Amino acid sequence: MKKNSGFTLMEMMVVIAIIGILAGIAIPNMISWRSNHQLNSMAREIQAVIQGARLQAIKENSRVTITFDTAAKEIKTSQIDRTQIAPPIERTTNLRPGISMTNNFTGNDIVYNNRGMLPDNIGGTVTITNLKGSQLQVIVAPTGKPRIDKP
Repeated sequence: MKKNSGFTLMEMMVVIAIIGILAGIAIPNMISWRSNHQLNSMAREIQAVIQGARLQAIKENSRVTITFDTAAKEIKTSQIDRTQIAPPIERTTNLRPGISMTNNFTGNDIVYNNRGMLPDNIGGTVTITNLKGSQLQVIVAPTGKPRIDKP
């Protein structure tokens, strides 16, 4: 007796149907995961910018300003009151597409003094939101230390 090997058309159609069902379940979850991952990543990046500005103020013994431009969706870091010959350090960080930002800092600025402290001892919050409405906050304590939290 001769043995036939291979797949029948019916077996192939069942396998393709199972793959389609699994993909239909998995893809929406992957899209949601990606959106939340981008939000977490942006929050960590904002925290790093704030912490870097604080350390720069201490290292360079000067004041450093962080400006949150919500219209342009960017964060600008600049050094002021410099006494050294080296050129001032200025950085711009852009928000990722699909993420918006609000803050409650006076004048949309954080100013660190040469000790890495906020001169007026008033902290604030940067809130970022993705297209799905998920939010994270980067909270700057009155001491100047940033941390990430959920609202």
